[in-house]
Amino acid sequence: MKTNKAKMIVATLGIVAGAATVGSISGTVAWFQYNTRVTAAYVGTSASVSRNLQIRIQDSNFDAGDYYSATNENNWKTNLEVKDITDYLTEKSKLTDAAKKKGNGKKFAPVTFGKAKRNEVLPHEDAFAEGPRSNPMGGQFEYTSWAKAGADEYITIPLQVRLLNAAQAGMKDKSIYLTDLTLQKDSTEEATKDLSSALRVHFDSTSKQLWSKDGSTPVTSAKLDLDNDPGVDVIRDTRYNWSGVTYEEGVYGDAKIVDTKRAVDDGAVVESYNASAKNTADSPMANDETAALTTTNAIALGTTNDSGMLDIKVTIWLEGWSLLGGSAIWSENFANSKFNVGMSFATPNVD
Repeated sequence: MKTNKAKMIVATLGIVAGAATVGSISGTVAWFQYNTRVTAAYVGTSASVSRNLQIRIQDSNFDAGDYYSATNENNWKTNLEVKDITDYLTEKSKLTDAAKKKGNGKKFAPVTFGKAKRNEVLPHEDAFAEGPRSNPMGGQFEYTSWAKAGADEYITIPLQVRLLNAAQAGMKDKSIYLTDLTLQKDSTEEATKDLSSALRVHFDSTSKQLWSKDGSTPVTSAKLDLDNDPGVDVIRDTRYNWSGVTYEEGVYGDAKIVDTKRAVDDGAVVESYNASAKNTADSPMANDETAALTTTNAIALGTTNDSGMLDIKVTIWLEGWSLLGGSAIWSENFANSKFNVGMSFATPNVD
């Protein structure tokens, strides 16, 4: 009897930043002022599986017969190396349709999908119909006014796993579990340049799972000072305040309506499962550190179909509402830093 695992390791992502943050941001969120940005250059990933479990990138945006298409049987691998992943992201970035090239991960910036549940699909309607949003300018309170995240500022990887028996036939109705998710700074980085707490990884398969390093829940609704004027930003109904009236304070991000006005929604957070634990209610991944796969509290990503396959769409981003180092301001200290994301998948013992 064997425990069959698929392991994917997002090896290194490098941060490239501009100038330091000017002014200050109050509250419990981590947005830069509009004229600063932290970005990251993607370096590479690798992935591997055991004998019976295979893995590939299968992207329906490529034409039939292309390397990443479903009709190519030569793209199944035991090991997806760094070059395999970087080559895919490079080819994805070359697609001519703007919608198809989203999430090609050439650089990273703080982005958000707004408030999110840890067991649901990512928000994909209204302000987020075309993907996550980037940091706002002062006075842009609603997500619909925020910049749309660039196609290269986050990553989406359409993974597909396949379970075969000894006769090389697909094994259906076999559960596939997440068994490890490691989010950490790269070993070459100093402790003060640790971005890993801001990382979010979302798995979209039969079940939906949103994970972070520690299960933290940053708020997505707040009054902020992004314009560098004293006090939190206000809603200006005219460009110039000729009469010197007192304006109403604005709420950035998610909000609840109170007496027809937007108010801070204390319940608006980014929920996530805790990747630092295993096999608990707050960390429903299976435990593969024992002889038999332990799935007592685990939630399967899904089960294999008649062909022994399961699709798993992985989305990786830096959550802009997160705090870094306990601060609401993301310091230029994080420039050129690198972080690692590693993930493992497994199926229970099979003959």
